[in-house]
Amino acid sequence: MLRDLNTTKLFLLSFLLLVGNHTMARQKPTNEKFVYARATLDEGIRKRDSTQIAEGYYLLGKAYGGEHDYPEAYRLMYQSLKINEKLKNWYSAGKVYLRLTDFELEQKKLNEAKDMLSQAVEIFQKYNIENGIVDAYYLYGLIYMIDFNPKPNYDSAMYYFRKLESLAIHNKSERHIAGAREKIGSIYTKLHDKRALPNLEYAIKIKRKENPDTPFLMRLGELASCYLMFGYLKQANEILKEAHILIDRGLIFDNYGLVYYYGVVVKYYKSIKDWEKAYEAKEKLELYQYQILQEDRTANVSQWRIKLETEKKDLELKLQKTTLDSNEKQISQQKYLLIITGVFLSILVVLLFYLYKNYQKQKQLSQHNAILIQEQNHRVKNNLQIISSLLSLQSNQLEESKAKQAVDESQLRIEAMAVLHRQLYDTQELDKIDMDVFINSLSDIIFESYGIEDIALDYQINVKPLQADKAVFLGLMINEFISNACKHAFANHPAPAFHISLSETKNQIVMQIKDNGLRPINTKKKESFGMKLINMMVDQLDGKLSYEYNRGSVFTLKIA
Repeated sequence: MLRDLNTTKLFLLSFLLLVGNHTMARQKPTNEKFVYARATLDEGIRKRDSTQIAEGYYLLGKAYGGEHDYPEAYRLMYQSLKINEKLKNWYSAGKVYLRLTDFELEQKKLNEAKDMLSQAVEIFQKYNIENGIVDAYYLYGLIYMIDFNPKPNYDSAMYYFRKLESLAIHNKSERHIAGAREKIGSIYTKLHDKRALPNLEYAIKIKRKENPDTPFLMRLGELASCYLMFGYLKQANEILKEAHILIDRGLIFDNYGLVYYYGVVVKYYKSIKDWEKAYEAKEKLELYQYQILQEDRTANVSQWRIKLETEKKDLELKLQKTTLDSNEKQISQQKYLLIITGVFLSILVVLLFYLYKNYQKQKQLSQHNAILIQEQNHRVKNNLQIISSLLSLQSNQLEESKAKQAVDESQLRIEAMAVLHRQLYDTQELDKIDMDVFINSLSDIIFESYGIEDIALDYQINVKPLQADKAVFLGLMINEFISNACKHAFANHPAPAFHISLSETKNQIVMQIKDNGLRPINTKKKESFGMKLINMMVDQLDGKLSYEYNRGSVFTLKIA
């Protein structure tokens, strides 16, 4: 139950931070919003009011963004932006950039969000639009405190929310003061600082003056959660009772707000060890989570119908505009335009024909190259199999144990490269290797060759497909490490175990190989062929290899 609650808290925290300019929670656009947006657009077209047409596009884009149909939302927003910039409606133009910032944040595109926001700020500062600057401060603070930021910068977030608070106090805007202090309280909550309480309490106090809505319900839940953090169970209970009264009154709250509220209720009852009520609250929490999933499915089904209706309206707008333009032009201009259009279309047809022929040529060349690469991999794979078979025959004829061992080890190295080329040949990736499949296949062959069957294996492969040249070096090193473990660590071992982990970050790939051998190995024995081969491949990869003994030999390779 605790794990479910923690998962819910993380989801809701991310959701809270992806709100719009003035609200605490994203509410799914309803059909009424689309109807109102289309009505605004239709009326603007009828009146030939460009400002109202731009507003209609903005409202439609906002509604599509709420449905996560971002391509359509962007298209509509840029149409609104184009009209507003032409009319020099700078506040509306900046408002479009703010909404585009919201879209980028919802998709967790931080750099793009900052670019959009900087364009909005440039407009607001140039034309001294104070309301826009207030909204921009809010979004800057939001960007720096969001939890999917690689490292939330609470100092920078606090700086912008303080600036917002100062500007709101100067303008005597209680609503903006409450919004700033609510976010300041959220930051202090994350820092486990009791200064969160007066800020959140002030935000609740101002919100009580308005009609209760989902953002208010979630603010109550956040304050109750903060009280619980600092052990104020009585105060938390009072806030939760206030929220419960609003729910019992039949007020309409969206499922996101109810999920957040019941998540805090579960936490409260666990704090006072009332497990029966905690379980009841958890059942309601899961019910509203399920309803959210159902709403998302329904929205996806209706999305295409709404899109078709909007495209129909856009087509009607284009047809009306074409009709008006054609009535205003004279016959001589029409003839001139027809001539120009004919020349342009002729050039376009020739250009398209050339591009099509070039495309066909490039496509054939690409297919030919793909066939050549497949054939090359196939031949390499066959040659490696032949070499492996020859080494196997040679090994069977040798009597001297060291020579036989050297040939067998060479055969395993050849087999490692053969496994890699077999994977290249059998998949669509011509130059990429799935390391999970590669390592499992390779290790099975090596353990089988040494006759080791009863062994505990633990592979944790968390890397994207690697280039073949890098994969073959790693495969050869894994061959050496497994062979070394089979010969030394697992000799007479009652319960052999072997572990391989392969992970990557933005800067490096880390491979760790561990066995449970009873004694450390002598890594200073540089004259062995295996260690020389490993060190040579580490140098080729520009990596760094370290060794330690921790209830078994542990090799760690880091590649930049």
